[in-house]
Amino acid sequence: MATFRIPRPVNQELGGNSDELVGKLVALRPEGTVTVNTSFGSSPAARVTAVSVTESGYEAMGLRLIFWSEVRKALKALPEGEWIVGTITSVPQANHPDRTVYVIEAPEEDSISMLSRALDAYETDERLGRV
Repeated sequence: MATFRIPRPVNQELGGNSDELVGKLVALRPEGTVTVNTSFGSSPAARVTAVSVTESGYEAMGLRLIFWSEVRKALKALPEGEWIVGTITSVPQANHPDRTVYVIEAPEEDSISMLSRALDAYETDERLGRV
């Protein structure tokens, strides 16, 4: 289980707000790294394609900026075209109650086939230009 923070990006053109991913079963595919001026100063961020996975398929969430250092490292280590999957949840940071710590939890065993079907459908739709 990885722990990370999500600072809010200032420049929305680089990617959407990652807060929308919290609480959802998501798949993240790396699309490069950018430096963004945030309220915390200049910060590196992974730019990812985000897909929310549901029982009925998927929802394309578009590009998102990921500032979490542990997730950025994992994304950087992935071979091109691979995904990280899991559910993002948040808890207050113990020593800084004004900050939130985000945790990505591995998917439940019974979600694996649903993830596989949704990502296959997304990648097919992406190849055909439908997303």
